Amino acid sequence: MQQAHATTSDGIRLALRRHVPTVPRRGVALLVHAMMANGSYLDRPTGAGFASFLSHRGIECFVLDLRGHGASVPPSPRSSDWSFDAYVERDLPAAVAAVSEMARIHPGEISCLGHSLGGLAGAAAIGTGTVPPPHRLVLVATNTWHASGLDLWRRGLVGTIGIATSLLGYMPARAIRLGSDDEPAGYMGQFRAWFRSGRWVSPSGIDYGAALRTITTPALVVSADADALCQPLDARLFAERLGGTVSYRCVGRLRGDSVEVDHFGLLRHPALARSLWGEIAAFLG
Repeated sequence: MQQAHATTSDGIRLALRRHVPTVPRRGVALLVHAMMANGSYLDRPTGAGFASFLSHRGIECFVLDLRGHGASVPPSPRSSDWSFDAYVERDLPAAVAAVSEMARIHPGEISCLGHSLGGLAGAAAIGTGTVPPPHRLVLVATNTWHASGLDLWRRGLVGTIGIATSLLGYMPARAIRLGSDDEPAGYMGQFRAWFRSGRWVSPSGIDYGAALRTITTPALVVSADADALCQPLDARLFAERLGGTVSYRCVGRLRGDSVEVDHFGLLRHPALARSLWGEIAAFLG
């Protein structure tokens, strides 16, 4: 694993970690992490990590930490603020440009794999044209929770997020054990607004949901039966809004119904190397 970086148009230094293939290269992929997390769960240094798995199968991987996450600090959500649109309009274009230069390929030859927030940011960037259409698009547990109108558990979680953010001026994900990385108030305000209104739009009126129709890149959409944060119906409805050819994969229980795969387990559980991860590697290649 090699350390690298990208610099955004507003001067933020983003961390990238490069996994060079151990076999002849078959593809290049930018991997983007979930909300309240950073890319470390995607590129664990052991051979069991997801990015390592892909690189052993010829996919050169670049794992991104979005601004304020992981090694991409400053800024910090505790002292700075930014919106979802900063990920779409600044972070991903900078990361794609850096990957293109380091891998020595055209930006359109790069595939994008986004998990949860990473998938939303990737889809929004592609749909609105802030990054070129990728070679392949993989969306893992990606949704805006619009299918969950009467989901009391998620409504309660959104309420908790709102209270915590209002009190502190940022989302204290680490303190309340919702994740490894805190989130800024600006983005969390948007997140709550999407849930309440059922519309995935920017403060300036950009309709990210409508822009999904412009995405004609071949896509693989993945969900898990046991994922409370992105239920299969959420992922299916999101997939149906894409404009190109879409394959859908839902992961159930493993090992004789003894292991459930949840939101992060889709890209962490080593047992999936025998099935889902191999399917993703083949799709990206």
